[in-house]
Amino acid sequence: MPLSEADRLRERLVAAAAGKAFLLHGGHCAETFGPDALRQVAGSVAVLQQVATIISYGTALPAITVGRMAGQYAKPRSRPTETRNGVKLPAYGGDAVNGLDFTARDRTPDPWRMETAYPPVGCCLGPHSRAHLPSLPVAR
Repeated sequence: MPLSEADRLRERLVAAAAGKAFLLHGGHCAETFGPDALRQVAGSVAVLQQVATIISYGTALPAITVGRMAGQYAKPRSRPTETRNGVKLPAYGGDAVNGLDFTARDRTPDPWRMETAYPPVGCCLGPHSRAHLPSLPVAR
C-alpha cells in the first residue's frame, strides 16, 4: 500500500473514531491458493460493497470498507500437530506453510511456499483494487 493510501486510510479511521463514518471490516478467516480464489475475492468484494451501501443508507454515514482478503494464506493453530487414526502430523497452517492433505509430505512445513503466496495476492486483488471502492470525503 502506498504511503498516500495509508495516510488516507488513517484520516478515514479518525473520522470513524469521531462518529463521522462507519468502519466495515470483513473477509474470510483463511484462504487457499485454489482455482476459485479470484471468484471468492470477487464475491467478498461484492458482499462488502452491498453491506456498505446498506450501512450508509441506514446510518446516513459514509462506510469505510476494509477487506480482509487475498492474504489469509498462513494461520496460527491452537495445536502444532493433528492426530488421525493414531497418525500424528503437523497441523495444516495454511497454503503458505504446508498442504491440506493429511500426508507426511503435504503436512511438512516448507518455507518456499511463502514465495508462492505473493502471486495469488496480485492476481486476486488486481481486478478489485482500492480504486474500485467508494471514496469517503473526510472533513479536516
